[in-house]
Amino acid sequence: MSSATLGSMDRLREAVLAKAREEAERIVREAEERARRIVEEARERKRREIEEARRRLYEEVGYEARIAEARIRAAQLIARVKNEVLEELRAKVMDRLSRLSEGERRRSVEKLLWEALGSGVVGDRFRLYVAKRDSAIAEDVVTATGLRDRVAAVVGREDMVGGVIIESEDGSTRVDNSYSTRLSMVLRRRAGEISRALFGG
Repeated sequence: MSSATLGSMDRLREAVLAKAREEAERIVREAEERARRIVEEARERKRREIEEARRRLYEEVGYEARIAEARIRAAQLIARVKNEVLEELRAKVMDRLSRLSEGERRRSVEKLLWEALGSGVVGDRFRLYVAKRDSAIAEDVVTATGLRDRVAAVVGREDMVGGVIIESEDGSTRVDNSYSTRLSMVLRRRAGEISRALFGG
């Protein structure tokens, strides 16, 4: 073989190798580009899935929160209505008590006075507080029941509708048998029963 032929073959081999290298580099570049696109698409898909999951979660949480908020508002409304009804009931009872006849008031003062004394909390001498309009009735009851020597004073109070409060002479002990306190105790003690009667359940 001549040197010209060998030179041609070398050039041909170099050309084929160069072409093969170019082809290989092109294939590698395309593969890298394809891999980059696949990774990018996978990232984008994952991002959308996360966003969708987050959106669904927010919607579910928002829905639950709205339900919880509605329940709280409903409970507050029911509580407010119950309180309003109980306050109206209290006002009507106090109004009825304020319109007792003189005879009923006298019996009430005597009964509640003996009940308060029966507690044994207050000593020998005490002050007797009554509604201002019941002052004369209380004086008569004290005299009629033989308690005059134990009563330091009968005091009429504008802020009382009826009933009695007895307080030891030194002011250290007191028994509150006023209508408002007794009514509060009854309402508190029988709140469940009253609530069921008024609102059911």
